[in-house]
Amino acid sequence: MKHTVITIAIALLVAATGFCGNPKKERKTLAQAEELIAQKKYLSAYKFLDKYDPRNENSDIFLKKVDIVQNYFLFNIMNQIFCLDDIPFDKDVEDLRGNEEASGCSSVMFAIDTIAQRLLEKEPNNCRLHRCLGEYYNSAADRFGDNWLDNTSSSQLDLRIRARKNLLKAEEFGCKDDKLFSDIALTYMYEELFTDARDYLKKAIAYSSDTVADYYYNLAVTYYFDENNGDIQQAIANVAIAARHYTREDMLGDSYFMIGSCYLRTEDYQQALQNFKKTEKYHPGQYYNLSNMMVCNLKLGSDEYKDNVHTIIDIYGDHTGAINEMVQQFYATDPSKCGALEEILKNEISSAVNPQVKANMQFSFGILLYNQNKKAEAREQLLAAKQFFETYEHFEDVLSYINDLLKKCK
Repeated sequence: MKHTVITIAIALLVAATGFCGNPKKERKTLAQAEELIAQKKYLSAYKFLDKYDPRNENSDIFLKKVDIVQNYFLFNIMNQIFCLDDIPFDKDVEDLRGNEEASGCSSVMFAIDTIAQRLLEKEPNNCRLHRCLGEYYNSAADRFGDNWLDNTSSSQLDLRIRARKNLLKAEEFGCKDDKLFSDIALTYMYEELFTDARDYLKKAIAYSSDTVADYYYNLAVTYYFDENNGDIQQAIANVAIAARHYTREDMLGDSYFMIGSCYLRTEDYQQALQNFKKTEKYHPGQYYNLSNMMVCNLKLGSDEYKDNVHTIIDIYGDHTGAINEMVQQFYATDPSKCGALEEILKNEISSAVNPQVKANMQFSFGILLYNQNKKAEAREQLLAAKQFFETYEHFEDVLSYINDLLKKCK
């Protein structure tokens, strides 16, 4: 009778967990997988774990397999098929990812979301499984946006909401660290729920043992874009902390651009210009940075705005929208200096070799003249631009705009 009770108890335990493994063997298996990962034998590590638990019944083994496919894939198809390989020790996954050199990798079909949901039916309070599922939906949104294969998700936002639901469950059941809180905050930011995002970013900062620049940068973003409870001074303070701690040049440039944008909003054009100039060091030739510098120089009465205009034309002369936007922004900032802009555009038109660049200048010049009520001169430039744009079908929106303006110039 006693033996029967023990047998039933074991059977019930197996049914409840779905997997009856040897804890010591499991720990050894995970340790061996970690050794293979350290040697960059990612495919071998995955196969080793898959041999131990081919049906994905052990949550710890499953989570380690997720770690491998999500972080060490060479190709990723819709977050369902992952291509893995054992790579040379002197190579990095980031360098090989998506390259022809990695095309010989082995495909692994691994429906992470389906498996995680099945495991959660048996372990509903497992915070790591909830976290895995939340991170999975976030990565699907990051990598595929609205084009993810799940037809029940109509947008990237739907994936972010799914992610948040699971990440909040992870917090509820005991997973608490700065990375989790930051991930939750980002899902709120995508929905423009900035107050909630701030609360979790502050939690992330409090839980972190280091000053994590990304947390302060994102906190600044929540203050900058929050139309109801925003605070530009708080945005400046937080992004300044981020800038002091970033070592990546791209993010350092983004930080200075954010600081400059904050000062531009407060109409402190001198401070804004200084930060946009710093941005130019890290992101040279970026359109919005150059146009913001132009605005600052116009507001400060500095002739450097001419250099900004020439640089924009040199880089973006063949981009119809960029040139038109620059001219419109110039006119909105300081219409009293339109004479100088007219001279620049005239010179560019006369010296242009590329016919599209010439047409772009004529188009934008025509709009500038129209804004100043110089309708006859505007008509001349718009008609000249029309000759180019009407020969190409993909410029039909520009052509429609030109025709509307020509009607008003009669």
